[in-house]
Amino acid sequence: MSPETILAVLVTAVIAPVPISWAVNSNHMLDTASVSVIHVSSPSSPYVDNTYSDIEVSVDNQGSATAEGCLVRLQGFPPSSEDPADAVTLAESERFDLAPQEGRVLTMSIYLSDADGKEVGVGTGCEKTRPSKAT
Repeated sequence: MSPETILAVLVTAVIAPVPISWAVNSNHMLDTASVSVIHVSSPSSPYVDNTYSDIEVSVDNQGSATAEGCLVRLQGFPPSSEDPADAVTLAESERFDLAPQEGRVLTMSIYLSDADGKEVGVGTGCEKTRPSKAT
């Protein structure tokens, strides 16, 4: 190969990714939501004749896209089981959206007799993501 050909290949290899990267980013092809549970409180003191307790769950979207149709679910698992089919839903939030870098604290009430003797797990999920608006 001639020196000019080698130079042309090197310049192309170095410069070509720049417009491709710009095009991908400007079309929000890399926008994703990253919703996670960041804190779960201890249960509150029981109320309503010692039948209910509240748990606060903090969620956060560290992604670059809006997460839509999210929910948080508190589930009870029998201590000897790790099978998801054995889980009982103790509480489920209403659906909500989270913009990028936004957080939310949800207070969820659980019926104590449903949770009795179970290990409580927390999960979150969202239906879809929407690219953030260009600034």
